[in-house]
Amino acid sequence: MKRIIFIFLTLFTLSENCSAQELLAKVNINHAQIQGTDDSVFEELKQAMEDFINGKQWTTLQFQKNERINCSFNITVTKYDRDNGVFTCTALIQANRPVYNSAYTSTLLNNSDQNFVFKYMQFDQIDFNEENVDNQLTALMAYYAYLIIGMNLDTFAFKGGEEILQQCMYLVNNCQNLDFPGWKSFDSDRNRFAIINDYLDGGMEPLRQLQYDYYRKGLDEMANNAERGRTEITTALELLKKAHQDKPLSLLPQIWTDYKKDDIEHLFGEKIAFIVDSLVRIKGTSEYFKDSEPEVYKKIILGLTDDIRIILVKLADRLTNLSTSTVNYCYNILWSNINLESS
Repeated sequence: MKRIIFIFLTLFTLSENCSAQELLAKVNINHAQIQGTDDSVFEELKQAMEDFINGKQWTTLQFQKNERINCSFNITVTKYDRDNGVFTCTALIQANRPVYNSAYTSTLLNNSDQNFVFKYMQFDQIDFNEENVDNQLTALMAYYAYLIIGMNLDTFAFKGGEEILQQCMYLVNNCQNLDFPGWKSFDSDRNRFAIINDYLDGGMEPLRQLQYDYYRKGLDEMANNAERGRTEITTALELLKKAHQDKPLSLLPQIWTDYKKDDIEHLFGEKIAFIVDSLVRIKGTSEYFKDSEPEVYKKIILGLTDDIRIILVKLADRLTNLSTSTVNYCYNILWSNINLESS
């Protein structure tokens, strides 16, 4: 009998170690702006969110415990309607991917959601049904769960996260009738709809190829052959330029460079990181300059003292009398120089 119990416990332990949920999320709630409310409301909300996102199996894939994706939801409550249970918040959602055979982790996602608004009353049961989405809080968590897992799978195979990312798009479409901001199609160029819609767009395939080449062929190769890994990353960064050219109104290339800047600076130095960032940040449309014009022009002026090539290429990009081939020729000259400087 003791032997049978021992075998059962051994098998149970092995099964526990072999598979787990996909995410290992940490929720942090900053409610310093809210006065006169019992802290237990926020503590209970934090626990409910962590239990939901970490306890749910989001895909049919089996993740080992050491393969779970580390992510965090850093939520700042700016307004709390106690009577109706409405939380008006901003949130910074981050996820990291470990680099093969090293202690280094690389940022997979770093997104600031300015419309993280939802309803939650103490002791509410958190339920999720993607066919009939009627709970804003679970919709928010499900959206980022699908997005993080899908983007993570993209780093291990080209478009490897397609199925789960399509689930994310399906969820967003089912959220169009929710009476909360951030879901509406074409309402913003950086809301939840815009991010997943652009990511799945055919014009962003170079960015998805970049995800795989940068992580799997580049960073993961660094431990075996650092020079080959750097070369793969240099080549992969050209895909960022192509994604920007193929879909110039999308903010995804800019968002990508925002959270990969430290990586690129660590690998190639501050100058190359600045050039890569500048090429996708400065756009050729008045709509883009409307909200961020002072900061963008400041960057251009500073760029003049650091690397005149950035300005020449972007000026060429703005001139309507130049052909596409001419602009591409200018880009290629710049990227050839980047390749030489990063060698």
